[in-house]
Amino acid sequence: MATTTPTCTITDLRKLIKDSGYPFELSVAETLMTQNYDVKLSHHFFNPLRQQDSELDILATRNFEFETKRLGHVRCVLELAIECKDNSLPYVLFGFPSPTPRPPGIVDTDSFYMKVRSTSDKFANYFAIPSLGDSRGSEPLNTKPHLHQFKGAFRFHQAAAVEIQNGKQKLHVTERLRNALNGLAGYVEYAQDSWIKNKKALDGMSYDPMIWVSYLVLIHGGEHYRYTGQSSLEPAYHTTLFTSFNSGSSSIPLTIDFIKHSDLLSSLKTIEGSFDVLSKHILRYLEPSPKPLTKRTYSF
Repeated sequence: MATTTPTCTITDLRKLIKDSGYPFELSVAETLMTQNYDVKLSHHFFNPLRQQDSELDILATRNFEFETKRLGHVRCVLELAIECKDNSLPYVLFGFPSPTPRPPGIVDTDSFYMKVRSTSDKFANYFAIPSLGDSRGSEPLNTKPHLHQFKGAFRFHQAAAVEIQNGKQKLHVTERLRNALNGLAGYVEYAQDSWIKNKKALDGMSYDPMIWVSYLVLIHGGEHYRYTGQSSLEPAYHTTLFTSFNSGSSSIPLTIDFIKHSDLLSSLKTIEGSFDVLSKHILRYLEPSPKPLTKRTYSF
């Protein structure tokens, strides 16, 4: 008896495309492009945390260039590693009171949440410790109050998702959400490790001093809420998740910005503000290029 091949109508195809999540990713990418970001879709990389090939939904970068008196022409790159989730059911982020500030002269462990690469690196995340400020000198510079991720009375350390199991709603860390967060963690480890391994390529070449600062972002279409135990459940549009992932015998601190799609433009301005403060602060520590690519010098 002959079997018939099921047909796929244009209506079926449109529904499959809508349910796939690709239109949502394209919408996010288009918004980023309008804000002068260079956008790469489906960015593949080797995930050292999983020891396998992985894929990032979107890798977006935006370049900022400055003329400085000491360094000459410098380039600062804002990098967004993005996972997209067009969720219909909400996420909930659980918060706890923010820690008290560290006393002067003590290393601020929050600095390890920063993910920075530069042409002056000696090892991965070399400028993590000075990224939040410098207590040396008569006028110490404290950048931390100007960085969006460290503001607020609460920090959010756990994210859960609502999903339907056996016809009932359940709130827990879903495999889909866990995979997305693990993918972001894997990308930042890959980027830092690859840069240190390939940095010798600069030897003998002309280059301008450069800084890359990476932000990890989960952009979602549905709602997300904050729960602190000291207030009612509150709807939110942009919340930073403080978390960590294992890499061998070490734990990697990470911050991941949960951003509702409708708030993306406003959130980009917030991230860019933090990046501006952070990158200009780190310029103080960069070494001049022995063979500048761009031979111009003005005061910064």
